[in-house]
Amino acid sequence: GHVSARYGSARVVLTAALAFAGAMLLPALMPNLWTLSGTILLFGAANGAMDVAMNGHGSLVETAARKPIMSSFHAAFSLGCLLGSAAGGRILAAGYGSFVVLGSASVFALLLILFAAFNIKVPGAAPPAEQPVGFVLPSRAILQIGALAFLCMFVEGAIADWAAVYLVSVAGVTAAAAASGFSGFAFAMTIGRLLGDKLVH
Repeated sequence: GHVSARYGSARVVLTAALAFAGAMLLPALMPNLWTLSGTILLFGAANGAMDVAMNGHGSLVETAARKPIMSSFHAAFSLGCLLGSAAGGRILAAGYGSFVVLGSASVFALLLILFAAFNIKVPGAAPPAEQPVGFVLPSRAILQIGALAFLCMFVEGAIADWAAVYLVSVAGVTAAAAASGFSGFAFAMTIGRLLGDKLVH
């Protein structure tokens, strides 16, 4: 958030996205728990930075459009999750390992980033340099919205992060079949988010 305010959200989105795509392949190459943990830390940091900057940039685009379109952006994310998990499941079912799955995703992400780099728009003005950026004590209304958002993200994260683990370790299905659990969730999330802007309007 601080870096986006200082250098612009578009620049941070592209930089963090490149780090994200590069870090995506690393877990498949790690020989032990410690190196795996380090690469996942890097992957999570890149993902978090990209997520914050993307939503900030999306807010600028939505403001310039003068209509609710943020939910459609998130629907595109969910559609990507759906297509990615379905493709990953197919690759695993064909007998390939995690290196091929993550490598394919990394290459595809780099192509999307390259496309975005030449097409990203910067609507509206960036925050003025003198505007202080730091911690501000949230109001009661913000805390209530934050609590609601936490509950939503808790449920989403439980399914996104653990559905495949549950299906493999408890239900006993193959890794390829377990991808369908997340795919089903991503499909439902895509439909809900595609309807979100109409509901907001």
